[in-house]
Amino acid sequence: MPLNKSLSKTVTTFPASGWDRDMEARIELPNFFEIQGWRDNLIDPPPGPDETANELEDLLEKQEKLQDPSEWLIRKPEIELEAKEDCPYIRRLLMPASSVSFSGTDVLIRAMFELGTIVGIYYKKKFMRSRPSQLEPRLRPIIDVPGWPAYPSNHALQYFLIAKALATVVHSDELSEQLFKIAQRVAENREWAGLHYCSDTEAGERLAFAIFPSVMDAYRETFQRAAREWT
Repeated sequence: MPLNKSLSKTVTTFPASGWDRDMEARIELPNFFEIQGWRDNLIDPPPGPDETANELEDLLEKQEKLQDPSEWLIRKPEIELEAKEDCPYIRRLLMPASSVSFSGTDVLIRAMFELGTIVGIYYKKKFMRSRPSQLEPRLRPIIDVPGWPAYPSNHALQYFLIAKALATVVHSDELSEQLFKIAQRVAENREWAGLHYCSDTEAGERLAFAIFPSVMDAYRETFQRAAREWT
């Protein structure tokens, strides 16, 4: 059947604004994995038994402190929200109720979260560190323990990667400071939840900073689009 003449004159290219943002966040992902070096032991192995024992004692102390309502009533809702939503506090800080005009920023956040997940899982498989509650039966995590190893903390990696990425586009010292405070709080909340050791958190932060130069190279268009929204 011949193509309708009026249709043949219509531009049939998919509209740039029609992309699903989660899918759009993955467009430049292959670029990152073409860059050499991200697998090259960018973080040290997790601590040995003695330091791990000390870290477990620290987690037990945090668990005890959570009995205080001043901690429980604040941290528990945060921990539960951060477990089920991606970057809620960062989104509230940067974007209004309608994020239409900040679609590039939203895509950048999603891209960093996605990348952090994959890189983190690679290193978790490399080190295979047990979760704290697997070693210390007195620990009672307040949310479900994920079904993958502990080291490094993916939440720390993801949030510090997002904070670093956004700090390069918002051009505001005040906003940048708040972004890193949120990242630190989220990462520490995973310790308070009983899911991660302190060294997991530190490793996630170090890994985020270590891969960031490659991230900038790989995600040029994503960064540029987000930056235009903050000029």
